[in-house]
Amino acid sequence: KGKIDWILTGKSRVEFLGGWVERKNTSLPSNDFSGLNARLTYAWQPTSKIDITLSGRRETVPIQSLNANFSVVTGASVSSNWRLTEKTKISGSFSYLSQKLDRLTSQISSGKRNNIITASIGLIYAPYPSIEISTLALHNSLSTNSPLGGFNANGATINIRYILGRP
Repeated sequence: KGKIDWILTGKSRVEFLGGWVERKNTSLPSNDFSGLNARLTYAWQPTSKIDITLSGRRETVPIQSLNANFSVVTGASVSSNWRLTEKTKISGSFSYLSQKLDRLTSQISSGKRNNIITASIGLIYAPYPSIEISTLALHNSLSTNSPLGGFNANGATINIRYILGRP
């Protein structure tokens, strides 16, 4: 596993984290996995009030399921923050993930591939340095080849957070 953190300019940087991974399953060797795990992130701050982060990944992810013990996730995401004032900012994010479950699922009538889309937009207001009031609207969808089907979900949250240690 290796990590590269490269500061390109005073306003942008690239981070790579990755390496070769091997998963051995002693009770079911057909579920062994060998491949690259990697995450690449580009962070850019074009102005003092805007920051944008682009990210891509391919990783094996452990899951707790009766019919799978890991999945391979590939995907990309973008997120951004815009500081409207010293006390107010807007945040947004979008991600697309493709999840391929391990080989055991092919022997059971369950989905082998899931596509997950998540999008959100939020507003954060900090009337004092130690208090944040935020609201968030989000969308999440799952498409799958599982006979159980996928879903679409929309939601909203309102939060108040007190941050210890700030005056």
